Amino acid sequence: MRIASIVLVLPAVLGVAVAHPTNTPLPDDGQCNFVNYHHDEARNSQGPGACTTDCDCDGMRSCVSGTCQGKARPKALTAKTCNSPDYHYRESWTQAGPGTCSGDCECDGLRTCVSGRCAGTARDTPVPADGQCDFVNYLHDEKKNKQGPGKCTSDCDCDGLRSCTAGSCTGKARPESLTPDICDREDYYYRESWTPAGPGKCSNDCECDGLRTCASGQCSGTAHHHEVPQGSRIPTSPGGPK
Repeated sequence: MRIASIVLVLPAVLGVAVAHPTNTPLPDDGQCNFVNYHHDEARNSQGPGACTTDCDCDGMRSCVSGTCQGKARPKALTAKTCNSPDYHYRESWTQAGPGTCSGDCECDGLRTCVSGRCAGTARDTPVPADGQCDFVNYLHDEKKNKQGPGKCTSDCDCDGLRSCTAGSCTGKARPESLTPDICDREDYYYRESWTPAGPGKCSNDCECDGLRTCASGQCSGTAHHHEVPQGSRIPTSPGGPK
């Protein structure tokens, strides 16, 4: 899911045409493939529409074989376009503050705006390059596995904290509810780089790994001192966090 500050907010009112504001500053993590990333491709040093990375391309367009391809963003923001797993919106760039919203179009993917804050699940989490998926905020629909529902070849085929054991996903994915006694433990595994509001951003301790705590909207402190042995994970029950 890129940290930067911008002076733009996409219209949250459904059906309103999207304007073209000034360029979004290049984020430190180099992740730019969002509907609210704005870039004038005509000014690229490589030539108009030419690119070396996705950050040379406007919005959700991608750099393919040196050329920006795809659609940058919908011409109008509607319920159909905003409430879709294909809708990529970086919540940390919202002018009112990370994760705040005035409508669903200011929330990523399938997440919705509830009482001015984005809530819910955006989409299945992409398999990370390092192959580490055993986190409470790794979201995966096991019913769609190629091997069959609940079958697996690695932990990345299993939802949340569940593990792949003898070809089947086992264990509990995440606690039924996230409470301080669960979130503020060394064996609470949360990948902060996947927080919709931006890497390391938080609204509470449950959006910070292990013993780290949320202070002024940013995770701080020490997470883990060592690897937690298999079988000593936090006690969990079925269902997603509330």
